[in-house]
Amino acid sequence: MKLISWNVNGIRACLEKGFKEFFQKIDADIFCIQETKCQPEQVDLEFEGYKSYWNSAQKKGYSGTAIFTKIKPTSISMPWIKSVVHTARKPPRNVYINITTAPIASAIW
Repeated sequence: MKLISWNVNGIRACLEKGFKEFFQKIDADIFCIQETKCQPEQVDLEFEGYKSYWNSAQKKGYSGTAIFTKIKPTSISMPWIKSVVHTARKPPRNVYINITTAPIASAIW
């Protein structure tokens, strides 16, 4: 299984720098993105064979995570701070993926 995790610091800017080409070339089973800084409807980001799960911050242009996966998760949960945490789980293989971004971690502790 190939798992990629990347803090893109703004997916829209990353798209202008060859993100789609890299995504297709790397051919990961699961591709996690942190700091998307957009809502899913603000970008054209779909890949054949992948299902995407987005968790965007309530404030546009701020934070956000996304998971693109070829493997269908058994469950998706967004616990803790729902605007910044996204978890995909597929227990049959004992694979648990937690993709988290905490932009102001000190404010939540």
